[in-house]
Amino acid sequence: MISKMLKQFKLNKKYNTGFTMIELVVALAIAGTLMYYAIPAYSDFSQRQSLTNETNDLLSDLGFARSLAIENGNRVTVTAATVGGDTEWTNGWDIRERLADGTLTIVRSKIVLPNRVTMTGSVDTVTYDSLGHLLVPTTITFNIQITPDFPNFLSVSILPSGLASSNRDAYASN
Repeated sequence: MISKMLKQFKLNKKYNTGFTMIELVVALAIAGTLMYYAIPAYSDFSQRQSLTNETNDLLSDLGFARSLAIENGNRVTVTAATVGGDTEWTNGWDIRERLADGTLTIVRSKIVLPNRVTMTGSVDTVTYDSLGHLLVPTTITFNIQITPDFPNFLSVSILPSGLASSNRDAYASN
C-alpha cells in the first residue's frame, strides 16, 4: 500500500513543485498584517527602552558617586556637561572627586545622550558629602524623555539622604 502511494507521488510531480498563487497571497497577507501591528509596537518598545537605558545610566552613576564619597571620605560631584556654552544634562555629565589636597579629579564621564533623548534636572550639580548625603539638603529631580513626539518621561529623584530612585509611573508631558 505504501509503495503504491510512493509511486503515485513520484508520478504526479507537477502537484508538489512549489506554492500555489493562493497559498502565496494568503501567506503575504498574514505577514503584512503582522508587520502592520508589529512595527509600531516595536518602535514604541524601542523608545521606552531608550528611556529606561538612560535612566539606569543616571541611577548607576549617582550610586557610584555616592559610594565613592562614602568610601574615600571626600566630596564627589556629578555635574552636567557643558557643550558649546550650554550646560545641560542632555550633554552628558562628569563625576568629579575633590581630593584631600583640594584638587578635582574626573573619575567618570557620560557622553552626550542619544538622539532625541533629553534630560532636565532641577540643578546643574549634585554634590555628595563624605557620608553620602546631599551637600544641599533638598530633593533633586530629573526628567528623561524623548522629544518631540514621544510624550512620556521617566523621573529620577534624589532625596537629601543621597538615595536616588526612578519613578516609572511619572508619565505626563513636560
